[in-house]
Amino acid sequence: VVVPRLSSGLAYRLESSATAVNLRVVGTSFDAVLYRAGLLSASASVSAAQVTADSDGDGLPDLLDYALGGSLTAPDAAPAPDVAEGQLRLTFTRDTRVPDVTLQVEATSTLDTGPWTVIAENVRGAGWTGSALASETTTGDVNRKQVTVTDPGTGPRRFLRLRAVYQP
Repeated sequence: VVVPRLSSGLAYRLESSATAVNLRVVGTSFDAVLYRAGLLSASASVSAAQVTADSDGDGLPDLLDYALGGSLTAPDAAPAPDVAEGQLRLTFTRDTRVPDVTLQVEATSTLDTGPWTVIAENVRGAGWTGSALASETTTGDVNRKQVTVTDPGTGPRRFLRLRAVYQP
């Protein structure tokens, strides 16, 4: 019998059949998702490189893919800002099962020097705070919410970005 060194951050389920006993990683934490995608061993912890990696080459870091309910192994479309009623806004879908990520929408008026300012933040799914108007609506999937964040800033140039911060 081979017993692997198990990570304390993962949840496991022992499954048996007439011919085998399997130890299966379960749960929706980032490390469990990385493990199931073959990007993390059962005995490892999530590294800073894995948080910022883009395993599927879609331009989104794996942590953001995970927080938005995307795939770590197939490309997903990135959220894109738009303008409604003269206000810049960012619309995206977040996975409500994600327990270990803070989402931040940041704004700036220049890409040259910044700074980027957090205008809306959702800490571990606890609700949106900040100076921006943030609204969530249900989608056809009970595990996903469509989020729209409207920038309260003004000026001829505004830029928005969405960040995910890992909080194991």
